Amino acid sequence: MHKSFFKKPKAKPKGSKTEAPVQAALDTFLELKGLYYFRIPDLVFKILLKELRKSTNIYWQIQIKKLLLTLKGWPDNIAFIPLNDKYLIAVPIECKSATGTTHGRQKNMARDLNYQITRSPEEAMEIVNLFVKDAKEISDKLDSESCALYVDCIKPCQALKKHQAFLKKVGIKL
Repeated sequence: MHKSFFKKPKAKPKGSKTEAPVQAALDTFLELKGLYYFRIPDLVFKILLKELRKSTNIYWQIQIKKLLLTLKGWPDNIAFIPLNDKYLIAVPIECKSATGTTHGRQKNMARDLNYQITRSPEEAMEIVNLFVKDAKEISDKLDSESCALYVDCIKPCQALKKHQAFLKKVGIKL
């Protein structure tokens, strides 16, 4: 047997939790705000790594490695607001647990792209609300004929009832 089989797993620091509740709250809030967003779930990486290990085809191994390198370091969510028919603005949002930190390539991208890091559902809501406010300010500074901010036209999310129980559970007030 390999030596690593006998090693004790590293203990997580006390009080650490996963980022899942923060991510779920952010997803829900983005939906309720009616914003467009792109999310790369952690499950994608797990599936790709599993496929990489079990694949015997060299071509597919190379393609999976390229995809993993392309996705590595990107934030959990990127929220978008269209400004006009040509341009949009975005905010990269990285969810972390209370003790979580950025690592490796993520640190560099976080610095270069100015990630907004959230550690609680309340922080996530604050980031999204500030993003919408800033988008409106940008829209006001641009020519009003060429830039009609679409946020004002976005229909309220029809999934509000679906998410109300979850929001109550995590203590979010709209």
